[in-house]
Amino acid sequence: MSDSDLILKGDGTPYATFEAAKAQRTRMGRSGLDTNVVQVDGGWALLKQEYEKPKQRIPIGRRNILSIEKGKLDPNYEYRVVNDEPGRIKMFRDAGWEVVERREGLHMGDSDVGTESQLGSLMTKVVGKDKIGYLMRIKKEFYKEDQEAKAAAIRQTESGLKSQHEKEGRYGAVKIGNRPQY
Repeated sequence: MSDSDLILKGDGTPYATFEAAKAQRTRMGRSGLDTNVVQVDGGWALLKQEYEKPKQRIPIGRRNILSIEKGKLDPNYEYRVVNDEPGRIKMFRDAGWEVVERREGLHMGDSDVGTESQLGSLMTKVVGKDKIGYLMRIKKEFYKEDQEAKAAAIRQTESGLKSQHEKEGRYGAVKIGNRPQY
């Protein structure tokens, strides 16, 4: 990172807060300049980002920001991305899920998607305005137990629907089938 790539306030000083630098980043992004917020001595600055032309044209809407190479994941676990909403990460942790640590060669999202760089050691991805998704995992045995408990609750509900139909004075048919699993 060279000083010529840094953008400071008009008076040449860094922004006092991350939020102030982020607001300036948004304004500059509207005019077509791509930047990232970085910490510098005395505060925050914007770092100019060079746009690299993609190796292959990818049509809008065809990228998957949450994809992960299956071959790089531990086959003994089930994985999912959980949005960081109040109480949601804690709820998943209480249920036995753990946040996946970032490691060499494991990336979330198709190439060239988003300009945010990951900070820290957890696998995260920006999934919306001011919203971050965390890659979480759970052992397959616990995942299967949870899925079976959900299926049992559905079977119980379906059974109740069928028995309601069989009451005296009711007519018609109730057909319940399984949806295809994708």
